[in-house]
Amino acid sequence: MLFPLKIERKSNNSIVITWNDGHLDQISSEALRNNCPCASCKDLRGDPSHKKPLSGKKSALKIIEHTKDEELNLLNIKPIGNYAINLHWADGHATGIYTFELLRDIAQGSAT
Repeated sequence: MLFPLKIERKSNNSIVITWNDGHLDQISSEALRNNCPCASCKDLRGDPSHKKPLSGKKSALKIIEHTKDEELNLLNIKPIGNYAINLHWADGHATGIYTFELLRDIAQGSAT
């Protein structure tokens, strides 16, 4: 079973993961945010892998609430059991649960 031995936040723009198989991965905050697994981010990416989202009808008007820097500024990493982590971003977003498998996929460039 693959699991991280250590996860470190490098400044506010990446994490470094030391895996139990000896592999070391550095993942940028942009890659993490672009692959956020929460339902609202999946919905924004057009990912139909979840049933009907809770959000209402989409508006064509895009209102920018946060800067790109706020969206990519990683503030905190919290463990979720023995299978995942939760990331808290400067724009207040903190609903994505990143499984260890997803983190490895993001690091290897195979996440969708």
